[in-house]
Amino acid sequence: MIKKLQFIFLFFLLAFNFSNYATSINATNTSDLIDIAQPNKNSKFIKTFCPIGTDSNTSICSNTPLNVLLYDFIDENDCTFSWVVVNNPNVIGATSASTSAVIDDTLRNFTATAQQVQYIITPTSSNGCVGAIFTITAEVYPEPVGIGSTEVVCSNIPLNISLDIYVKSDNYTFTWNAVDNPNVFGEASTSTSSFIDDTLINTTNTIQFVQYFITPTSSNGCMGANFTMTVEVFPEPLGTESQEIINSEDSFNLLLNDFVNMSCTFIWFAIDNPNVSGESTSYSTSEFINDTLINNTTTIQFVQYYITPISYDGCVGINFTINIEIQPTNTMATSENILNVFSIYPNPVKNNLTVQFDTLQQDLKSQFIM
Repeated sequence: MIKKLQFIFLFFLLAFNFSNYATSINATNTSDLIDIAQPNKNSKFIKTFCPIGTDSNTSICSNTPLNVLLYDFIDENDCTFSWVVVNNPNVIGATSASTSAVIDDTLRNFTATAQQVQYIITPTSSNGCVGAIFTITAEVYPEPVGIGSTEVVCSNIPLNISLDIYVKSDNYTFTWNAVDNPNVFGEASTSTSSFIDDTLINTTNTIQFVQYFITPTSSNGCMGANFTMTVEVFPEPLGTESQEIINSEDSFNLLLNDFVNMSCTFIWFAIDNPNVSGESTSYSTSEFINDTLINNTTTIQFVQYYITPISYDGCVGINFTINIEIQPTNTMATSENILNVFSIYPNPVKNNLTVQFDTLQQDLKSQFIM
């Protein structure tokens, strides 16, 4: 029993002494123990580990820095790294090679689908042991890229612009706002709609511009750079309603451009009045109204003209009206006609004597109560 205890004590004593002279060797796993002790020396080689990395995948939005810390994927902190990237022609911004412990590339994917970029990393321990390579694969979601545009619209007409046609794929959402133009009414201050459907009203007679700033966001939450939509708002021709007075059978000549805020072409017609002759009830495109209207009664009559102005840019204005008041032919009896009446009816003081005559104007009958 004593001999057995002596043997155990001697074994641990020798092991302790051997450790004081131990020399390290490189080993990549726990089985790589190498004993090269010489027969005449009390020495033993102990093992150390080369760094072991873990393959990993990550995802980012295009045009966003990766910011990958390589120490997060290795089993020890006291390492250096060297890495290279596998080229993807659909992605720009990848560093071809580096010895940094951080991969902070800003990758830009200009396609409509997700792209992958693979980094191959070689770790090296502080004692010079080179570990096995490992990979980090970055999936780069596409960046919504909008295409700026200029649109043309007439004043007081809804825009109805679909923003989807100005980015490279569907399923995007948008945030947009308009820059205020004090000469234009109707622009929305901000919206998240995929349509710009503002009805812009140009209050001047010159072309005005409204600019929209649009931010697209993909279904993966990737926000693209702002792009702009400029809307050119052509003025709307505005007519001024008017009432003109003429005598029956008098010619009149109205220049329609005198009643609008800009030079225009026109489409117009008159509403038929059965008591008036001479109005143009068919459509006309003349810039003049020059009808000769005849009032066939002894009372004032009216003829209404409906006018549609059209600017030279093709913008159709709101209809406006011009009302023509037509005085009847003068029916006041002259002294000569009154004498003629007296000669026919020598006793004009008779109550309720009705005198009829047709000497005032041809085809016009007037009645007098005497």
